[in-house]
Amino acid sequence: MAHFQDEVRRILGPTAAAILVMGSVAVAQPVELKWSQPYTGLGEAVATGVVVHNGAVYTTGRTHPIGGTDDAFILKHDLAGNPLWIPVDRTWGGSDGDGGGKLAGNGSHLYVCGSTGSFAYDPAGDLEGDAMTVKWTEGGVYDTTNSPDGWWTRFSGDNNYWGSDGASNVAVDAGGSLYVVGGSERGWGNSWGYVEQYDPAGVKQWHDHYGTSGAYHYSGLGGLALSGGYAYAAGYINDGSGDYQLVARKYTTGGALEWGFTWGDVATRELGYSVAVSGADVYVAGVLGSPADPNGTDLLLVKLHDDGASASFVGSTAFTTSGNDSATTLKLVDGRIYVVGSADAGGNTDSLLAAYDTDLNLLWDYSWGGAAAGDDIAFDIAVEGGVIYVAGMEDGYTLAYVNAYEPVGACCLAAEACVTHLSQVECEGQGGSYAGQGTMCACTILEPVPTVSEWGLVILGLMLATTATVIFRRQSEATA
Repeated sequence: MAHFQDEVRRILGPTAAAILVMGSVAVAQPVELKWSQPYTGLGEAVATGVVVHNGAVYTTGRTHPIGGTDDAFILKHDLAGNPLWIPVDRTWGGSDGDGGGKLAGNGSHLYVCGSTGSFAYDPAGDLEGDAMTVKWTEGGVYDTTNSPDGWWTRFSGDNNYWGSDGASNVAVDAGGSLYVVGGSERGWGNSWGYVEQYDPAGVKQWHDHYGTSGAYHYSGLGGLALSGGYAYAAGYINDGSGDYQLVARKYTTGGALEWGFTWGDVATRELGYSVAVSGADVYVAGVLGSPADPNGTDLLLVKLHDDGASASFVGSTAFTTSGNDSATTLKLVDGRIYVVGSADAGGNTDSLLAAYDTDLNLLWDYSWGGAAAGDDIAFDIAVEGGVIYVAGMEDGYTLAYVNAYEPVGACCLAAEACVTHLSQVECEGQGGSYAGQGTMCACTILEPVPTVSEWGLVILGLMLATTATVIFRRQSEATA
């Protein structure tokens, strides 16, 4: 066999030799689907939040009955994807629109944030919604201590303007204090971002809002992270000029602003949707550009340094295709940044999961979509025990999903043998050395995966047949 390969290389040259090698080199898929649970709820649904808490996977979002109004929902699955409630869901809402955003766990409870139209404070009678949180037990019962309607906290706006308000994210610290960020309408066409803290009983301790006054001034905060005794928020600001800039803010637990940071180019739009913190490193994910731009939007990832009383810009990167791409949420786990969002799929979008190192280098990306032509978007991510849980929607706000993925890569075993598509646990369980997520085999492969096209295989077969004929004739002449 070795003599035959040498003859191939000598006769056909390096190009054909490379084709021969490609037939036994596998490009590793970075993740494998462990399980998937779709959810349509009352008719249609979108999942916007997921968290792993006390050994269970909780998912929230909103469900919409055909011809009806939205309700917030919460689901509970075990780590193998089996539903733990019968029926599978719990819903919350009334006669108007209600919906869940993100959720956080603490002790034996889950806190879902979002908005409520059914139970809003509405002195003007204009049916504007309020921001809310709902406190659930692990058994799927919501707490009515603070309201017979079931909301745990409610924010109806300030500035004596009862406009539309919504909570985008929620977090709970070790002492049980609740932090909420979102957006609030403080005048006609004028939205502000806000941050609030509540004590464990749901009593508001402090509130801060961020934005500028005036019609068509739009600001909001959607990212929230607790780290080192501080609360970090991320979002965007538009001063009415049409230009959006990315925002990051740091608060003490007492509500004092340590620093505020804005970043962006006047010629483009930069919006922050999520934030993660590790030590003095602050990462914000969001969107770069506008859907109206010829090249669409890009997924944006920005790194800042927390200097104590201020923040400084470190760097940024963008994930771009020929259409619209976006980041919705990021999580920082074991020195790896996981980002979910959407990627262009030729007129619509697919759900996107990507991994970066802490220097903003893209390590791998993976996208998937439903069968219909509607948009697919991943809205939230949780990472636990080496498994990545993603919540999102398929087919344009019709089908919610929660998926579990396991990162896989190359595993080098004894005698220079390599197996692709193994998790780190599986690899080390076989006595191998794990090369990392999404890696390719650098040693002999036990599971060859052809990476050439069908036409390439046909051409390669013809070339090898021709080469074999030449080699046979030469050997015949040599023995004659």
